[in-house]
Amino acid sequence: MDNYFSVQIPFTEREKLENKFKYEEILAIPELADTICCYWNFSSYGFNDSDIVLMPDPCSSIIIDLNNMKDVYILGPLDKPFKYKFNRKSEFFGIKLLPGRFSVFSSIPIESIKNRVIPLDSKFYDSNKLSTIKLMKSDMNSLQSYANEEILNSKEYSIIKNSRLNIFDSIEQIYIKRGNICISDLAQISNCSIRTLSRKYDDMVGMNPKFVCRIIRFQYTLFCYYNNLEANLADLAVMSGYYDQSHFYKDFKEFLGISPSRLISC
Repeated sequence: MDNYFSVQIPFTEREKLENKFKYEEILAIPELADTICCYWNFSSYGFNDSDIVLMPDPCSSIIIDLNNMKDVYILGPLDKPFKYKFNRKSEFFGIKLLPGRFSVFSSIPIESIKNRVIPLDSKFYDSNKLSTIKLMKSDMNSLQSYANEEILNSKEYSIIKNSRLNIFDSIEQIYIKRGNICISDLAQISNCSIRTLSRKYDDMVGMNPKFVCRIIRFQYTLFCYYNNLEANLADLAVMSGYYDQSHFYKDFKEFLGISPSRLISC
């Protein structure tokens, strides 16, 4: 998706974790842009066991522990700040799926993985191929190629590619509009009633469309801020569609657990 943007790994603790971790993202190949946000790689070093707080996100991630390639997990959608413990030798490769896509690949109820990290059943990946990649030093390109092949050849990807479920079109519009879109417009895009739309989002995304819009709008505000640190956060909030400062402050406290002034001082 061309309109994807990310502000996930711990910007709120920059001083504490500076030079102690490496995080990089690579956007999906064009053929998979309607399914995958990005691939990511996280390595930690030089600090003791620490909880890193992830902010709410309607996306899910398939996570491969590069220190033990047999350990593959799914991080479900997050509707509240989520603490995840990393140690000084943590190293992970992740496949970040667009909202609703994991529900196509798995019969696991999305509600059961929300705000959780759980082991992923081995039927979703080839452990022999992962072992081979491990021998190749687990480089990002090999892992990305492995993920591309597995997903492109899956029957579930064919469903996404051929059906173009209307709910996916509505999710794309949320990103395009940076979260500033009426629920009635999303229902029209999805060719259903608002009640049906909410049910579909609950079943496939794990949260209602209004909440998804709030998260994407908030993420976009932070994305703009971190790409222009000289900008005034309050001005960016207005540009992002926050016409009421109280709503902006509420989202900050709910999604990050801190105030805007605390973020600026980090």
